Amino acid sequence: MIFLGDIAIPDSKVAKDFIVEIEEFKSIFTNKTTVANFEGALIHNSEKYRSQRVLFNHNDSIKVLKHLNVKIVSLANNHIGDIQGGLNNTLEILEGNKIISFGAGFNEIEASRSKEININGRKYFFIGCCWDLMLNIIDNSVVVNKLEPLRLLEDIKQLRSKHPEACIIVMPHWNFDMELYPFPMYRQLSRALIDSGANAIIGSHSHCVQGIEVYKGSPIAYCLGNFILPDCEYFDFKLKYPDFVKTQLAIEWDPDINEIFLHWFRYSFEEGKHRLKHITSEKISESSKIKQLTPYRNLSNVEYAKWFKQNRRKNFMLPIYKDYKEVKKNYLFDVIIRNRLYIARKLASSGLRSGIE
Repeated sequence: MIFLGDIAIPDSKVAKDFIVEIEEFKSIFTNKTTVANFEGALIHNSEKYRSQRVLFNHNDSIKVLKHLNVKIVSLANNHIGDIQGGLNNTLEILEGNKIISFGAGFNEIEASRSKEININGRKYFFIGCCWDLMLNIIDNSVVVNKLEPLRLLEDIKQLRSKHPEACIIVMPHWNFDMELYPFPMYRQLSRALIDSGANAIIGSHSHCVQGIEVYKGSPIAYCLGNFILPDCEYFDFKLKYPDFVKTQLAIEWDPDINEIFLHWFRYSFEEGKHRLKHITSEKISESSKIKQLTPYRNLSNVEYAKWFKQNRRKNFMLPIYKDYKEVKKNYLFDVIIRNRLYIARKLASSGLRSGIE
């Protein structure tokens, strides 16, 4: 099984660019089940949305998914509700192409429901959730499963109790964009989820590759970063990521033998064409890059909270979430961040701030 980061493909031309690139390394995905974070609804007429601060996938994105052998997508992200009526079209096309989705729907029951799939005779369950502060849903009919730690932990416990032999995978959309390190609270929560019965945590949202830890034999990938989210195509063709975001990662994990392989890629935009080159594949135990991204791997939760305060990339008006059980304190932090996001989005709508949440 291979996990990919964010995918958002704006039109047919971009889809064709990436299909050409994928042909060079398609063998990596042959006979594998690929899982991805689908960062935006499927739509046909994309031009009317190019100048807006929204993300979406052109209908031809399905061709790219098929080249990557994608069978499962998480819709639990902050952009799936950007386009009015987009989720209807998305679910219809995904179902027509036999691609399973989870994490969003038209009510809380649909959004929070885990999705079951059988792979090589083993039962897998996928659960997607999104940090609700990031949600800015335009289509009010769309419901995204919110990341509520205590409820999520209970859901995992119940699922494990009912299916003791199954493989349970949690895919949260969390942390700050462009932040290299996870919130201390989410590092703590990841371990609690595994203690409660989850087999793997595969995160997204920060748009850059974060570190990976292995806890009790289970992988915790805090964020895979982008996989296909091209420069100069969104936000009136102005959205462009810094260089450290151009490193992409696909994680291959076999839970039966508990082996983890890392497939590294490099994205570039050259002479009007989008390129995605395979750099190397390696065992996680041999990866100097992951060791570099996870210098905190031997720290306790308390030690990591101190380390994070000193080493995080983003700190302006950003409190540090340390403990998912501190509900009242975290609520106050939420108020601060909501105000920060409100200001950031106002500045962005006025053209005074670039970037993406």
